[in-house]
Amino acid sequence: PTGDAYDTTPVRTAKITKDGKIYKYKSLKAESGAEKGTVGETEVVVTYVYELVKGDVTVKYENEAGESIQADNHLKTQAPTGDAYDTTPVRTAKITK
Repeated sequence: PTGDAYDTTPVRTAKITKDGKIYKYKSLKAESGAEKGTVGETEVVVTYVYELVKGDVTVKYENEAGESIQADNHLKTQAPTGDAYDTTPVRTAKITK
């Protein structure tokens, strides 16, 4: 009812997963209504903006002692979450150091 207080912050989530991609909360949209306020006669639309989370995939080559025996292969850098990757092409059967 008009005059009642409202608060949308309990429904604002830190992250959202959709179609295998992860998004994290960034900000309240510039022209958005206020997150908290009082219900009036006109509709208030609160819009939260989320950004796509990105990540890296690095292949390391180590001996049994955990020592690096070949330079790392940075397979993907700042790739969107949910993107497929395959390390098979960079797998080495024999490394000579």
